[in-house]
Amino acid sequence: MVPVIAFGGVAVLMYAIAVMLIVRSGGRDSVKIGGQVTGMRDYISSGRTMYVAEFTATLPDGRVLRSTGTMGTSWKPTVGKLVTLIYRPHDQEQPLVEAGFVRFLAPLILASIGTMFGVVAISGLVAILQGDDPSSSAKTKPAKPKKEHVERH
Repeated sequence: MVPVIAFGGVAVLMYAIAVMLIVRSGGRDSVKIGGQVTGMRDYISSGRTMYVAEFTATLPDGRVLRSTGTMGTSWKPTVGKLVTLIYRPHDQEQPLVEAGFVRFLAPLILASIGTMFGVVAISGLVAILQGDDPSSSAKTKPAKPKKEHVERH
């Protein structure tokens, strides 16, 4: 029973993170706008230099916003490159996010992993409800009766 609960818990966790990423990356009131990579910041992670892009974008009302990306990469961003950004008016801390991996692919991957764990958990639960506990040790086959050895003279 414990493995079923563990697999179910992992499935729920994967779905929760996927939903959080979708909500955090924009939500319903977000707007796609054109922007530009205007710089970068670097940091060291596990002994490697990682880079995070800095963006500038002009909003439809004429305001200019600057923001730092949410995901580091091992390659330097191309300064001056035009990018599609997502403007999130509700998020004062991180109003601009680059459209791409974080918005679509990461939640899809997490939801897929969650689905796999969920299928295993549901299969285990069905097996338990049918009286066959998959977490118990391997079933032993009944012992075959020993044949008696008869000596002939």
